[in-house]
This record gives sequence, structure tokens and C-alpha cells, in this order.
Amino acid sequence: MRMHVATKTYSNPLGIQVADPNIFYHEGTYYLYGTDEKRKADEGNCVYASTDLVNWTEHDMAFKKTENTWSQRYFWGAEVIKKNGRFLMYYCCSPNKSPGLPFNMHLAAAMGDSPLGPFTEIRAPLYAAPKERDEVIDQNVFIDDDDRAYLFYVLVVVGSRNEIRVLRLKDNYLDIVGESVVCIRPDQEWESNSWEGHKVAEAPFAFRHNGHYYLLYTCNHFLDDRYAIGYATADHPLGPWKKFDGNPILQMNDHVRGPGNASLIKSPYGTETFIVYHTHNKGGQVAPRLVSIDRINFVPQSNGGPDIICVDGPTTTPQPYPSGE
Repeated sequence: MRMHVATKTYSNPLGIQVADPNIFYHEGTYYLYGTDEKRKADEGNCVYASTDLVNWTEHDMAFKKTENTWSQRYFWGAEVIKKNGRFLMYYCCSPNKSPGLPFNMHLAAAMGDSPLGPFTEIRAPLYAAPKERDEVIDQNVFIDDDDRAYLFYVLVVVGSRNEIRVLRLKDNYLDIVGESVVCIRPDQEWESNSWEGHKVAEAPFAFRHNGHYYLLYTCNHFLDDRYAIGYATADHPLGPWKKFDGNPILQMNDHVRGPGNASLIKSPYGTETFIVYHTHNKGGQVAPRLVSIDRINFVPQSNGGPDIICVDGPTTTPQPYPSGE
């Protein structure tokens, strides 16, 4: 195997003013989607491209609203997967044409011929909250090794809490199968910081590693410096999910505030795993939030249980380029 020796370094944050980042890799290029802080997330879904995970080029909006689209406002946290030679974009948004409460957030889907777009709205809403006052945000579509698809999402129970749920999807990755089940509720001590009594668990990201299922999630309100990332494990995507006793695995330090909303991506050689997340702009200023990436390692347990996720971060000092520069 060719060994990589880093000759260059990068520093966090990467200089991208995006919250809720999610990266899709296709044919040697990384595509980053998220909540566009520069445009106040009211025009559509942004996209950046890179070949090395460090240097990024901003492109035109991957999805743009029109007067005729159902999706109109608050475009948050898009992600993309490939399906039958085309590209499916999932995102949460509102049909409201004017700002203000309630946000009226639900899930939607769009289709395109390129990861850069343009994407065309094909299912809106894709999934809406069962109760009128509640909302649905922060979708994550996980494709298992058997090609079965699962939709993880956050149910916002207005006036109470957020909880992370999961649903099966049909083979078209759009239609729902059966009823949802609860994965995560905010009930640990580190998850207890609420916003006007509303406890928050959000930003699910599911993946499989060494035969076990993992679910990254973020707790506390995004305006809180103590916004932080934990994870849970399970033997099946539908759970039951068990939280890691050592949570949180990524949290504030003397230089970084509010790290959260994480996903994972491999380096260009596939020899390293990186966690992609956003942080507050700086102490005392949340927006525009910024994208960071750091290495993670999986540490085996002597009892044969799921490997433990260890994050080398959050960092602000120079770090070696991802393997494959």
C-alpha cells in the first residue's frame, strides 16, 4: 500500500460560512451542502466542491426556490445520495413565503443529474410532522449494506423537546414504510441545557462500522456554547439505541464554541476518517457558523463491544492534510 506523508497543513475552521454541513463524495470530488449562513438560508441549498477536503470552491445554488415550488424558506441541512444514476437531495424547509413563527418546517426531496445541480423539487413535503403544531427537521438517509434505506429525522415537539426518530423507506428512497420509532431523547446530564424549557437532540447521522450501527447526534440549543456531539450504537438501524457512556465526544474548549451537527467522510485515499461539523463564529458570536474537519479513530474494546469513537479535536492549530493530497 502506498503510504502518505503529509507535506502541507490546514487549520480549522476551513473558511466556509455554512452550518449543518454534509459531504457527498463522487468520482474524486467532495460536495459540501448545508445551511447557507450568508444568504440566511432563504434562497435554497448551497454547494461547495473540493478534491482534498481542504480547498473548496463555491458554486451556484444547487437548488433554488421559485414562486411555484412548495419549498420557500429556511433551507436547512441538505444532503445528497446517488440513486439509479441520478442524485437525490434531501433537506428540511418551510412553505412559508414570509418570515416569522411558526417556522412550519418539514422534509422535502429534489432530483438532479449532477451533484452540483440544478436540482428540481420532486417530493414536497416528503415527510411532515403527524401533529399540526409539531415540526420535522434534520433528516439523514442511511443506506445499509443490503440497500435498504432508513430515514432518520428530528421530531420537534413544540413546547417540550426534540427527539430523534427513524423510519424505513421503500426501494425508491422516497416512500415511507410503517411507523417511526424513537432513537434518542435528551435525557443525559450533558444534554440537559434547554432553550426556554425545550430540550434539544438533533442532527442525526447514521453509519455502520465493524458490524455495529452508530448514530451521531448533537444536544443543547445551537446558540449555546455547550452545543456538543455524542453518539449511540445499535444492532439494527431501527434500534434499540444505546448511548455511549463517554458522551460527549466533541465539545467546546478554550478556542472553539458550539461544535455540532456532524457527519463523517473518508480521506481521498480512504485511509483516514474525518468528522465534519460546524462551530460558532467565535466566542460571543454564533453566526455565521463555520465548517471544520478533524480526524477520528475507532478504538476496539476488550469486551468485543462496538469500537469507541475518539475525535482528535476540536482543533484550531495546523493539522496534516488528509491522506491523498
